[in-house]
Amino acid sequence: MEFSVMRKKLNSYKLSNGTFRNLSGEMLIEILRTWENYSGPFAKFSRDIGVRKSQLGPIIHKARRLAKDSEYQGGKFKEVKVSSDNVTSFPLHGKIELVLDGSKVIRFEEVDLLIDFLKKSAA
Repeated sequence: MEFSVMRKKLNSYKLSNGTFRNLSGEMLIEILRTWENYSGPFAKFSRDIGVRKSQLGPIIHKARRLAKDSEYQGGKFKEVKVSSDNVTSFPLHGKIELVLDGSKVIRFEEVDLLIDFLKKSAA
């Protein structure tokens, strides 16, 4: 997400004295996910989203507690059932096959590619 958009969203929660009140759970999780994907220093991130460093620490702490204790984790756990119909009886020679909807087959050369695919499809 662009930092300017996040800054505008945060400004809607900012009081006249510069403090934040009643940040929604979605906003907290959005800040946390953006921070987790950010590769720069904490101080630059806080400047980019328009928050003082002393304000951002407690916000991220609260967001982590919320993410841990609630369903804001990007959806609840989804169980994947593997039926014996989808299991092949021949060796895959190091390749991974994923069968979707019983007809679509996606083949992955490496486990890392499968993990990347699953992460992107979950988002």
